[in-house]
Amino acid sequence: MKNPANRPDARGLLLGLIECQPAAPVNDPALRMPRSAVGSWRPTRMNARTRRTRRGRRRSRKPAVVGILAVLVATGWLVAHHGDEGRSRPTTPRTGAAARPAGAPTSASPASAGVRSDPGGFRDDALQFIVDGVECGVDQLGLGMLAHHPNGQFCLVTLTVRNLGPGQLRLESTDQFGYDAAGGRHTADFLSRLYLPGESIWDTMGPGASTHGRLVFDIPPGSALIRLELHLSRTSGGVSIPL
Repeated sequence: MKNPANRPDARGLLLGLIECQPAAPVNDPALRMPRSAVGSWRPTRMNARTRRTRRGRRRSRKPAVVGILAVLVATGWLVAHHGDEGRSRPTTPRTGAAARPAGAPTSASPASAGVRSDPGGFRDDALQFIVDGVECGVDQLGLGMLAHHPNGQFCLVTLTVRNLGPGQLRLESTDQFGYDAAGGRHTADFLSRLYLPGESIWDTMGPGASTHGRLVFDIPPGSALIRLELHLSRTSGGVSIPL
């Protein structure tokens, strides 16, 4: 039996294997090592260096990525904030009765519906009416065979209507009336809206918004339109506007 003291330790065995030449092979099969394994240590050190380089590159990219994300977040916040400001701004500034304290006195008239005047217009509940002009003696709306003709004469009243309330509002033609010189009462003509394109008088108004267009009344020939009676709704008190 061989002397154990003569056996090499692990370090000596490894150095002996590395220094082995092909001409002097190791006889013990358990101690043989392929030649390719001898050179496997150097690539391992290169791979570690490569990993350190890649980690450094990733770390160097982090500030740039953080900066880009910060710019995107700031841009999104500015766009959203600007959109909120645009939505919160009313389309038309409130004027007239909106600034009057509740219960403030209004002017009166002997007319049946009562004249309630605001600076710049007349008001029924949350709607303010401003008469911009009156044109009578119109004998038709539209052209050709499809033109719309009156029984007497058309009177066109140009109006601006403002919503001074907090909700959505719109006019109904059946609630708007005109009075002629003989005391005749005439409902606003419904079909005329089909012959007056581009007007917004019958559109829904949001809070603070306004509409503009013409109300058409069919009155007797030779007469004059002397007064309007306009309503927010059938249940409102209405407002009488002398012309």
